[in-house]
Amino acid sequence: MAVRVHVFGALGITEADLRMALNQIGEPGEAPTPFRLGSSGPWAWANASIWQVGGQEIDQVLSTLKVPALRVTSCDGVLWMLTLTNGEGELFRGVHHFTFVGSEPCEPDHPESEQDDEDEEELDEDSAAEVAKFEEMMQQFNEAAEQMQEAAKIPHSGEVLYKGRTGRFYRASFSNLEHVSADQLKRIDEAIEELGFQFVVDSVGDVDQQQEISRLYVNEQAIGLHGRRKEDNQFGFAPASHGAVLVDFSRGTTEWHTHFEDGSVLVTTSVYAVQSKPEQDIYIRCYEDVPLDVLWAKHCDGIERFRDHRQTIPVNHLRFNKPKQLLKQMDKLFTRFLQTG
Repeated sequence: MAVRVHVFGALGITEADLRMALNQIGEPGEAPTPFRLGSSGPWAWANASIWQVGGQEIDQVLSTLKVPALRVTSCDGVLWMLTLTNGEGELFRGVHHFTFVGSEPCEPDHPESEQDDEDEEELDEDSAAEVAKFEEMMQQFNEAAEQMQEAAKIPHSGEVLYKGRTGRFYRASFSNLEHVSADQLKRIDEAIEELGFQFVVDSVGDVDQQQEISRLYVNEQAIGLHGRRKEDNQFGFAPASHGAVLVDFSRGTTEWHTHFEDGSVLVTTSVYAVQSKPEQDIYIRCYEDVPLDVLWAKHCDGIERFRDHRQTIPVNHLRFNKPKQLLKQMDKLFTRFLQTG
């Protein structure tokens, strides 16, 4: 029996973004569809059996991502369907019939005729036209992807503060974001400093494809982070209790990270953008639409729970009060989080 499978990918998003978008598939209470995900360069990939999810459902999810995407579906052992989109609509759809190199063509079960030759010539012309159309669409596809990736990047100085396993971390400045006023930033700084944090650095990292700037702080118990995207890149997918929702990041995201002596990590965040990974000892608590001081109180409550239930205490985070040391610690956390086992 032929293996019938969907293989699909999106350009310019992370594996986590694709996973969250795929949470839309299915009804509340249903077991989630078992997708297998991975990444390669700027692409996030997934596959699933056609018996578990329909191609139309996948296309609907890919269309909501607003990035170039493709889906290849095996219709039979030698028949494959290809669908391309550029983030705005479908560009190309076609079916390809594979043959083995060096194989002999099947003998016709009827005598050849002049009409057969004419039909074959017409088929060859149609195939050539389809290939030319596909090549043109692929060029448009790649150009659109490159433009979208570049447009979403945050400006930075080019100075590399730290290079780790997840890529480079560059020095940046919130003053380059026109939609974040100096007064807004001052209020955020004051609110976070009132909680005992000190500012360390503004940075843009390859781990976010340079699409988010983070202002980083530390106090004795935690690392603080306030993140922003460009004005034209304010939306992203985040998991809800069932499925996923499109989230407005225009107010920014705030997180507290505490590393414990037993190696575990507690993250408290203002948006449902990620989920815990207990297999990596990373535990995430999400609270939307709460003031900074309330979010910090929730995080402190989590720290006390770790003390009581895991018999562990936070490391002294003031040792991360220099940009290189702090970004090295962030890189370690990102590396652990991105591990699959």
